[in-house]
Amino acid sequence: MKKFVCIMILACLVFSAAYAQQKQPAAPAPAPAKPAPAPEPTPTKKSAFGLDVFRLLEGVIASDSDNDQTFFILSGDYESLIAPHISICADVTALFYKYKIGDDTKDDLYLRIAAEGRYYTMSTGLDKFFLGTTVGFVSYSHAGSTSTDKGGYQGLSTSLKVGYKQILSNLYLEPYLSYVTEEGKSGSFWQGGLRLGLLF
Repeated sequence: MKKFVCIMILACLVFSAAYAQQKQPAAPAPAPAKPAPAPEPTPTKKSAFGLDVFRLLEGVIASDSDNDQTFFILSGDYESLIAPHISICADVTALFYKYKIGDDTKDDLYLRIAAEGRYYTMSTGLDKFFLGTTVGFVSYSHAGSTSTDKGGYQGLSTSLKVGYKQILSNLYLEPYLSYVTEEGKSGSFWQGGLRLGLLF
């Protein structure tokens, strides 16, 4: 009986030691944490100033010194980034046309001043595609008169705009197309341009 008990105790010790030496299963590796989304880069250039080269060329081509005709157009804007994707602009377009009818010298003067809001669809800064809208004031004086009876007008000006700003270091090129409505003018019209400007 003692021999049987000793054998059983010895067997239990052997089995216990063997069980303790068994390799415990490794705990599953924790799933890698998702990396935090990278913050959008902060634009370094937040302001821009540009002039429309098409308008300047149009004035040069339309002027005719032989017939005493002077035609000058200046169109430009100042733009400032106020939030990612969003900017505001001040747009100014001025046209001066001096000509002769017989012995009389006449002149036409066009002035449009507008505020514009833009949304850049592909960039947090002043870059790539944008959609814009403007609201402002327009005045056109024909032969010294803004009266509609004499060919002039003045009133509210609005527009919708689409364009693309191509960055070239500190410079940019900006082709754009606008659909413009001016109070006092018969009907709306399309206007395209190409601005060359400076970023800072």
